[in-house]
Amino acid sequence: MWGIVPMLSLVYSLLFSSPCHVTLGSEITAESRFERVEELSWAAFMQRVVDYNDTIQGQLLGFQSARHLRKAETGVSEPAFVASTEFVDRDQPNNFQLERSLGLLNGQDPGGYPSIFLERNWNYSSAIEVATPFGTRFRLGATASEIRNNVPRPAEFIDVSEEVSTQVGFSLEQPLLKGMGFGANLASLRLAARQSEIAFQEYRRELIQIVATAEIAYWELYYSQVAYELNLESVELANTLLSDSLASFEAGRGSQLDVLEAEAGLAQREALRKEASLQRIEALNNLAMFFGGMPKENMISYVATDAPVSKPVEISFDSSILTAMTMNPDLLNIRLQMAQELIRLGVCKKLQTSETVT
Repeated sequence: MWGIVPMLSLVYSLLFSSPCHVTLGSEITAESRFERVEELSWAAFMQRVVDYNDTIQGQLLGFQSARHLRKAETGVSEPAFVASTEFVDRDQPNNFQLERSLGLLNGQDPGGYPSIFLERNWNYSSAIEVATPFGTRFRLGATASEIRNNVPRPAEFIDVSEEVSTQVGFSLEQPLLKGMGFGANLASLRLAARQSEIAFQEYRRELIQIVATAEIAYWELYYSQVAYELNLESVELANTLLSDSLASFEAGRGSQLDVLEAEAGLAQREALRKEASLQRIEALNNLAMFFGGMPKENMISYVATDAPVSKPVEISFDSSILTAMTMNPDLLNIRLQMAQELIRLGVCKKLQTSETVT
């Protein structure tokens, strides 16, 4: 009976100790598959998130687009230069009205007037138009015409076939009902300004949420690194205990039970080390997701170098309420949307009043 115990101990030793050592070696090879390791501080990581996170960049582009639209709406009151050119080419027989005006009826001498009326005229016009926020429109313009036709001139005038006429004018247009006042003329600008502020608050909301979750991901990677290092030390300690138990057993100072307990402890710590390794890899991938990093494809591993520091924060109910009322992006967005609807309501009331008066 006592001869069977050493045989069983040898079998248990082969079953428990050998696989543990082989697994440890393969796990070290799996952990060292990254070609390089990049140390990442908390500040550098947060800056990288702000610069390269797709969601943040998308919201930022939306805010910039709304801001440029607001700038474009200010161009309503900018001066505008308008110009036009017209060429008239006419070839037609004289009609009753033209003959009447030329004195060809009632038996008068036609005086050499042709029966076909020809003209080749150029008409030019240019003006500067300005619209004010109150609805007033100013126009300062000039027109010029070059008249060429085959109508003969009287003998006392110089016989020329071209006449030039010019005209300069100034006009002012002021709406009295629907188009008058700042409310109607600046409505589009005010709506664009509110929309720009709404886009900024949406950008702030996404930035706050992503930065908060990214910070949690950074500390999760740090704690997973610490847990992995502790499990590595635990495995090394278990290996030492197993070596001591085997040496004591071979020297006759220990029992087979001590060896089996040491092997069981090593196997348990090895399982915990593998679990910590998986958690560290998961935390690494979660961290890289916030700035578009690809650890597996780029063969790079990130290491969190900064440890969390807890600082006492003093808060009060009144200060928290005040901060929420003045800084919460969702609440500010609701207020801005209310301001937009009030602008639209004011314009609708003015249009309704104008239609009633008309």
